[in-house]
Amino acid sequence: MSISENLKRARNAKGLSQRGLAEKANVSYTYINRIEREVYKNPSYELLNKLAIALEIPVESLYKENNEKELSLLEILQGIYENTPDMKETIVGQLVKGLIENDLMNPDGTIPKQVDKQVKDLIIEASRLQAISKNIKKGE
Repeated sequence: MSISENLKRARNAKGLSQRGLAEKANVSYTYINRIEREVYKNPSYELLNKLAIALEIPVESLYKENNEKELSLLEILQGIYENTPDMKETIVGQLVKGLIENDLMNPDGTIPKQVDKQVKDLIIEASRLQAISKNIKKGE
């Protein structure tokens, strides 16, 4: 499933209209409508994170093509890097620094599979918490 299908499915599962979700996530109704109609095919990670928090679901569930497939760590990092510049230093930079300092990366720069899942979970949780803390600071 695409992001638009996943968003619509999650929104309907919570019994929310597009306007209801927009209000709950403090985002534009028009933007949600355009995501669901696939006018906007690549919404920012920050926006999807806000929607996921409002829907009380993991943000990665909006990215999944189907219930079986998960994003790779690289895809998550690329999404964060490309769509949320303010997170580059805080999450991605610290992650890479920690992997190097703790000898968790392979010599070729890849991440061992056993570390990949743990790191991915940490990134997702850190991203979610950072988005929540930004909203708290803004008084939202």
